Amino acid sequence: MDAPALEVLVSTQCPRLRKLSVSVTLVPASGISLRSATLQHLKFHVPTPRLDIAAPALRVLDTLHGCDDAHIAAPNLAEVTWGLCDSFVFADAGRHLRRLDLTSCTRAAMARLVRRFDLVDELRIPAPLEGDKFWRFSCCNEG
Repeated sequence: MDAPALEVLVSTQCPRLRKLSVSVTLVPASGISLRSATLQHLKFHVPTPRLDIAAPALRVLDTLHGCDDAHIAAPNLAEVTWGLCDSFVFADAGRHLRRLDLTSCTRAAMARLVRRFDLVDELRIPAPLEGDKFWRFSCCNEG
């Protein structure tokens, strides 16, 4: 599939789209730009050189494969699962997340994301010990 076809599908042909899962193979060297006023949940598991997302209603973002550069404009983000992308900008997003999953990202991206989102209720990071897949920290008020 080529990126422009996916962009048209999401941006113009599905004006009420709320949940999208993308795992197709895109034409090599094609960046992707997704714009949607209604999209709330995006699972994007496709390697791409450039990822641009403008989705004011987006609450859950799950990226697994790498991209060379990402620009995310999503002021209502609550959950982020970040993959292999070291160059990124989260524009218009607050500093608080309900969940930040960094178990698949690089150390450089991990450091930048923890600084970017400095108030996180649940943080998942890779465990340094063999046998453990990740560490989970929950910072919430109980009681």
